Amino acid sequence: MGQRLNIEICNNTRTLANAYYHWGAYTSSALEYTAEIIDAYHNLSGQITDELQLAVKLLEATGAGITVEEKERIPYDPDFDFSDINFSSAIDRNEGLIAVTEKGMEETRSWEEGRVTINIEEANFCFDVVSYYDKDEYVEDYGVESLLKLNKIKHNFFLDYLPFEKISGLKKFVKNNPAGVIVNEEVINWIK
Repeated sequence: MGQRLNIEICNNTRTLANAYYHWGAYTSSALEYTAEIIDAYHNLSGQITDELQLAVKLLEATGAGITVEEKERIPYDPDFDFSDINFSSAIDRNEGLIAVTEKGMEETRSWEEGRVTINIEEANFCFDVVSYYDKDEYVEDYGVESLLKLNKIKHNFFLDYLPFEKISGLKKFVKNNPAGVIVNEEVINWIK
């Protein structure tokens, strides 16, 4: 069935492109994709000035490419000019399928089980590739001993947009809290 990830590249007001990764919506995998995109952003943002082209190249940095079906839809999209973009072809859904048309991006959204949104205008990201339990559910599934081992945090920053510089700290945080964390009456658990 897969664990389906959608990574969206936006510029504050609109989504420029997204990509579907069939096995990508595991917390650690999604963190790696996010880090690759942020690294590519630092390398390409001064070189590529067109936002749409930059969005595509950031997704291609993860190994994603465009499908034949999406490429056929592009000439019919009146909102954007894609003529200057040299798209990489998709290998398969595991490597990532890029969408740039509204129809293609909606299709990706309909499949997602986890999402990372990357805002290139503000240089920040929102990482929503975690699962949530209320404490009672967690105890029912994992036992009270497991709950007692979890660290508590004061704020659920997974709902916030974090600056790009925080990606390494987020990866370290997940690694140092392998079973998840507690915030208020909720358990945030990593998808494995």
